Parts: sequence; structure tokens; C-alpha cells
Amino acid sequence: MIQHHTLRRTEALPQAVSRLSKLIKFVASLAFALPALAAAANDAALPTLCKEGEAVLFNCLNKQKIASLCVSHGAFNESDLVKYRFGTASRIELEYPRGNNGSHKLFLFSSTGHSGGSESHIKFVNGRFTYLLYDKMIRTGFPGDPGNSDGTNNPSMSGGVIVLKKGSKASRLSCRNNVSISSVAYQSLEKEDFQDGLTD
Repeated sequence: MIQHHTLRRTEALPQAVSRLSKLIKFVASLAFALPALAAAANDAALPTLCKEGEAVLFNCLNKQKIASLCVSHGAFNESDLVKYRFGTASRIELEYPRGNNGSHKLFLFSSTGHSGGSESHIKFVNGRFTYLLYDKMIRTGFPGDPGNSDGTNNPSMSGGVIVLKKGSKASRLSCRNNVSISSVAYQSLEKEDFQDGLTD
């Protein structure tokens, strides 16, 4: 009788290990996903330069200034207007493109994966200047690292707007909020090859 109970316990062990392994993977995925979800929820409550009826593709706050990329509807059609605005709610310092010109084909999207994270860019050219809107998530924690007893990813999130002139950085705006490029931009903007090193 004792042998039968021992056999059943031995057969159940691999199943228990498998279930535990799946649970650990699920918890690890939450540790990576929750910061991004929290950032998206946080952004929804922040001030933006997008107008009523427009969807927010990107929204960056730095001290008193705001940089927003907006689309006239939640889904892209040829008639939809995509606008980049920079300034404050009382004074728009830059709007691109001006007037009723705002084809989403003026804005290019690219992305790449990092260890435990990713980086995405939206780029457009305004005269002599190239504007780069970005968000970045990089894993900073690994199991076994000193001071990282729980083995979590400890993702570092950043974002901002970089202005380039003839390929060199002319200015940089770093976001104080956990900025995240909208999934609508991922799905609908024109694509280009990702360029490394632009946000370093």
C-alpha cells in the first residue's frame, strides 16, 4: 500500500513542476508588462495638445511644455489628419503640418527589441530639421545580480523628442511622464528601418 502511494506522488511531481514553471513565467511576464500598462493609464490623465475628437499617438510632458502627436480619428484613413504640436495649452509654438495638411504618410515609424524591452521611433522632417519622437524600455535587472534578490527585470523607461539638423542633435526634450507611443501608430504609420544610436 505504501508503494502505491509513493508511486502516485512520484508521477504527480513532474506535473506539479510543470504547473509551477508556467506560474513563474506568467508572473515574470506581468513584471515586464505592468510598467507599460501603468504608463498608458497614467498618460490618459495627463494634459495634451490634442483637440477634442482627436486620438493621442504620443504625449510628452517636460516642465511647462508639452509635445503631442495627434490623429483626427482613432483609425487611419487617407482623409485623417496627423498633427505634431509643441508648446502649452495657451500657446502652440509649433504645429506640423500647418492648416488642413496632415497626411499620416509624412510620419515614419520604426521599432526594435532590446533585452527585456524595446524602442520605438516616429520621425518627420520639417524644413531643415528632423524630429524624432521616441519611447524606450530597457531591462536593468537580471537574476543573480547584486541587490536583485527577486530576479525581476527592473525595466527602465524613457521617452522624448530629439531634433536633428544635418544628422546632429540640435536639441533634446526628455519626458517627465512615462511616455508610450500608441498602438495605433504601430499599426498604421508608414514603416522605415530602425536606426540605432539616435536616442543615446
